[in-house]
Amino acid sequence: MISHRICYHLLPFKSLLALALVTGSSVLAGTINSQPTTIAVRSPSSLTPLAQAAAAMSPGQWLQLETTNFSGMLLPNFSGNGSSPFIEFSDKAVRNPLTKKIYILGCARGAQDPAYECGSTGSPDAGYVEYSEIDNTWRRMPSAPVNSAPHAYDHAAINPLNGDYYYYESSHITDHKVWKHSNNQWTSLPAPSGVYSQASSLDFFPELNSLVYIEGGNGFPGKVFTLKVGATSWTSIPVGGPIGTISTFAQYSAKRKLIYFGGGVENERKLYTLDAQGTITARSDAPTSLGVGGSWGRQSIDPTTGNLLVFDNGSALGGTSKVYEYNPDHEGAGPWTSSTTTHPLADTYGNLIAVFTPIVEVGVIFVASWSGGSPKVYLYKPQ
Repeated sequence: MISHRICYHLLPFKSLLALALVTGSSVLAGTINSQPTTIAVRSPSSLTPLAQAAAAMSPGQWLQLETTNFSGMLLPNFSGNGSSPFIEFSDKAVRNPLTKKIYILGCARGAQDPAYECGSTGSPDAGYVEYSEIDNTWRRMPSAPVNSAPHAYDHAAINPLNGDYYYYESSHITDHKVWKHSNNQWTSLPAPSGVYSQASSLDFFPELNSLVYIEGGNGFPGKVFTLKVGATSWTSIPVGGPIGTISTFAQYSAKRKLIYFGGGVENERKLYTLDAQGTITARSDAPTSLGVGGSWGRQSIDPTTGNLLVFDNGSALGGTSKVYEYNPDHEGAGPWTSSTTTHPLADTYGNLIAVFTPIVEVGVIFVASWSGGSPKVYLYKPQ
């Protein structure tokens, strides 16, 4: 048997008992008090440590997951003084459900000049890491030709049907590339034309068999483009309304078969959906800022309902540290609700620097959080 360690916040005894009953595991050590508690669990090989932890969680619960080799993983290749994580100005980790691996790629300002040295993932200010659910371990990935400068924003996507990983490179306003990682090879794809934003958003829509690119416009009209797998040119879809000039977001919902998108500078609260028929629908404005701005919250998907979740920033920046939920079924009748409790992600300055990915099979969201320079891995089970 392999012994794994899992860290819990305020985990009641009945949940410890449930963990043992659900997984057939033995609780080896642990105390329950007001501080995070670390317990060691002997797990059967059929369940990953993450899946075991998720099975014991209650709706609305946050759990700190202790993983192997996590120290320094959110810092760039050259860590400098350790103050500049490569997940800043980003909100998305991507998960391959076939291999149960999670990938994060980004760029930090860096601790020395020149800043944003991210010409490849092996550059000083770049970071490209993997977390494997199978062995609960983090690893740095081999260098790739992707330039992630100046930040990752919402530029990553994955095809959940085959594990192909995509990244939108936009190091300059008029210099764009689309990369695909498949079969251990990076190849370039056609980039959309007539786009001007460095901080845009990308996702993959399985029902359309297409990449979807959200272009805020950066002073020009916003656009939505799709690129079918195997195609050589992008197709434009009229948005029909304003979206942010830069720092937009896009999140695919497997349950809803929708992409939620919008937000961004100058239109932070605008929300739209793209459905499997290629139709864009304007939705009710959000109660807080959407996108990947430096002082905003971050977005993810409820893996059970498929609703959009927004994690607000902290009170020092005027936020609430609450989780807002958008339910498209309630459009026109109060589709936005907020959690009754706060999340643990904002630092003392109110900043929320974290990346998220939903894990549908076990009903939780995986979060890698900078946490004010004390990085943590959390699981969140939406209420």
